[in-house]
Amino acid sequence: MNAVRISLYELRIGVFASAEELSSVTASVRKRLSELVPQREEAAAEWVLKTAGASELAAPGLDDEMTVRELYAELPEQWQVEHPGQSPDGRAVHELRIGVSGDPENAGELLDQLTATLCPEIEHSGPCPVPWSADFTLPDDEEQRAFLTAQYGTLPH
Repeated sequence: MNAVRISLYELRIGVFASAEELSSVTASVRKRLSELVPQREEAAAEWVLKTAGASELAAPGLDDEMTVRELYAELPEQWQVEHPGQSPDGRAVHELRIGVSGDPENAGELLDQLTATLCPEIEHSGPCPVPWSADFTLPDDEEQRAFLTAQYGTLPH
């Protein structure tokens, strides 16, 4: 029997959204997380979801000074191309940061399940209602492990 490796990892979903759209996306992702990664009965959280605004650092605690706005610069451009002549009406770049305590081998599959809340049919024609981009951070080296522990050290690992 293979032992499951429990470590911290981070799922990141960048969106270009209004406050209302961000609230809806966050609620949908939170609901889907609750279904996919149930919390332990002893009340130790298995995941935590945070949102970061455009001016926040994309990788707080690391030497990289890139902001969330810079990391997802293509999202407002994508929205403008898909909505020519329209005003973004208060839309801004945000990032959902999901710290997970679990098997990092499942990060890609879990991220796919969460992004399906934004775009259920990846091959659909036309634009997504909310432009998005996603990635994950795995505990591949000491720097990444230190980053993940600093951000999500309250999760069991």
